[in-house]
Amino acid sequence: VLDRTTGFAKLYVDGVLVDQIAITGLGNLDTNIPFAIGALDRGAFGSPGEFFEGSIDEVEVFSRALTVSEIQAIVNAGSEGKCKDSAGTLALFEFDGNVNDTSGQNRHANLLGGNFVTGTLGQGLHVLSVGGAPTGIDWSAFASLLVHPYTVEMILTPKDTTAFRKLFGWDDTQDEGWYYHTQGIRTYPHPGLATGLVLPNTLHYIALVSTASNMVDIYFQGAFLGNANATFTAPPSQAIFFWDDSDTSRNEQLDAVVEAVRISSVTRTAADISAVQGRVLASHPSPF
Repeated sequence: VLDRTTGFAKLYVDGVLVDQIAITGLGNLDTNIPFAIGALDRGAFGSPGEFFEGSIDEVEVFSRALTVSEIQAIVNAGSEGKCKDSAGTLALFEFDGNVNDTSGQNRHANLLGGNFVTGTLGQGLHVLSVGGAPTGIDWSAFASLLVHPYTVEMILTPKDTTAFRKLFGWDDTQDEGWYYHTQGIRTYPHPGLATGLVLPNTLHYIALVSTASNMVDIYFQGAFLGNANATFTAPPSQAIFFWDDSDTSRNEQLDAVVEAVRISSVTRTAADISAVQGRVLASHPSPF
């Protein structure tokens, strides 16, 4: 880790700091010599040498110094630390100008309105009320696949988490569903979790993991919040994201930039979720 804030280059092994040196002791950066991993490449000043013997896997270069907690999250995730787990994925939406499923399953959503904009990690879909009309995405064509066990994950930045702001609904005519509310997360009409802790205008990673056909564990920013009623018995009749229902005259529309949604046919573990959170914190453009 080259940390110009502290002025040190630090070496971590399995999440443990084993050595560090002042950046001034490294000398000047020479951009005439190629960046190399596994060998010393002298560029125009000589042939490559000092080759590494062994295996190197899953190299990733970041544009900033990772924190100790971010490094530890990767270590804690074990074999999934740097490998994005596609096993069990039903659909993945990354909103790169469309609402296509990028998992390779071709379970595309229908766009119900919104604008594609630049987000924190990359491109995202800005959902909001437009002239009183809601916006969002509709995955109802594949709602029958959402049977227990399942996991639904979202990465988004909301403008308001105090009023009711709908995240997911299983019937466009019913108010029941998943919401932001009182700066927490709520499966309405059931009690909310983390009231006062889910603040707006920051990037959120939310995961809902089924524990039964009608119950879910809720995670926020990689941390377990608690167990809640899912408000439906899986599979739902519809699967509509970020679009407010007609029961409240569509007055509870979410205003947020949504950067990714992953729907899975497995219960993602705490380690899986921690690994995703680590990639979100590291500003990885494809955390899933």
